[in-house]
Parts: sequence; C-alpha cells; structure tokens
Amino acid sequence: MTAVKAITEKSYRLFVIYLTAGLGVITSVLQWFVPAIIHPLWFIELLLIALIEWGLMAWLLHYKNSDIKAILRHYQTTKMAKLLLFLIILATYVFAIKEHAFEFLICFLIYYVFFTVLETICLQKLVKQENQKQQPIKENEDIH
Repeated sequence: MTAVKAITEKSYRLFVIYLTAGLGVITSVLQWFVPAIIHPLWFIELLLIALIEWGLMAWLLHYKNSDIKAILRHYQTTKMAKLLLFLIILATYVFAIKEHAFEFLICFLIYYVFFTVLETICLQKLVKQENQKQQPIKENEDIH
C-alpha cells in the first residue's frame, strides 16, 4: 500500500490559495468575453467562499487524529453549517439586490462546485491517511 501525503491545515490553506488565485484569473479573463454572466463584485464573492471553506476545513482538520467516525461526523456538521450559511447568503443577496441576482447565483454556484471538489479530495486524503494509521493495528491483532 502506498503512503498518502498527509493533509495538514497548512497544505489545505495552500490548496485554497491556489484555487482562489486560479479561479480569480479565470474569472478575470471570462469577464472580458462574457460579462453578462460574471457578477461585478465577483472577487468579494470568491474571497468570501474561500474564507468560509478554509475556516470550516481548518476546524475539521483539528479532529484528524480522531476516529474515522468522529471525522465523518464532524465533516457532516461542517457541510450542514456551510450549506445553511450559503443559503442565507444567497437568499439575502437575491432578495435584497435583484439587479445582479442571476450573475451572483451563477458565479456563486461555479465557485461552490470548485471548492466542494477540493474539499472532497482533501477529505479522501484524510480518510486514507487515517485508514493507513489504523491498518498496522488490525494486522497485529490478527497475529495474536
């Protein structure tokens, strides 16, 4: 079995910074070609999502030395908190500022999908890492 590179808060922070910068560059370029679907304040939207994602995943990574069940339980809690927070943000913006609601929703959903993929990849690495830690214990138990 190959070793999985450990996921830490620092490495996740770097992933978030790289993804945010990449999405920022892509959005800047798209703003020139299809300005109708890019929200005028897309950079604030992107930074808000990045900060929320980083904060919740940083909280989750504090439990990385826990049992797999505890990690998954905390992951579900962070997903629920994030979903509720994002729904509140979306509803507030759409009802308050109807002028750019479509652009806001499009940008928000695209950013959300990219950050969810990043979160899923990191969670997979975290679970594999924890499984590898528990694997030698199970093999030793079978010998006795």
